[in-house]
Amino acid sequence: MKKADNFDAGKWLVENKLTNQSRLDELSSNTFKSAINVSKERGTDRRTYKLGELYLNQFIGKDLIGGKITNIGVHSPQQSNYRNIAIEVTKSIYQDSGYNKGENKLIKDYIYYDIDNDLFDMESVEIDRKDAVVLAKIALKINPDSRYKETGKYFKIKGY
Repeated sequence: MKKADNFDAGKWLVENKLTNQSRLDELSSNTFKSAINVSKERGTDRRTYKLGELYLNQFIGKDLIGGKITNIGVHSPQQSNYRNIAIEVTKSIYQDSGYNKGENKLIKDYIYYDIDNDLFDMESVEIDRKDAVVLAKIALKINPDSRYKETGKYFKIKGY
């Protein structure tokens, strides 16, 4: 048996970090935004959302505002004039009264980032500095020249 017979191309690619994800991570933000625009023109909203999930998946599982980011994607519907990122945060809340007393309940919250206006929908809400850093990194992944380079300037940071 030759060495080549035992060669697993998929395993080699993963071991050498040559995966689709590594290629997506290398995409420039301008290329990504162009892909969103093409997808919007074609009316493939689901594909746009999925592309955003893949491009921004490094943020899934990160702590944010008392929960964890469980989903993140891009909305850019064909019939609208906006492009935004939807960040889904799942929090576990303990029920201390009522029928479900003593159980944890999962609550989903959403944070939106307007790509074109470089704006989060929660700038007036007080947040921790670590949350501001995560949100700023998301904005900078899409807009490298984002105003959120200065993390503390555009968020209301608790204690400041």
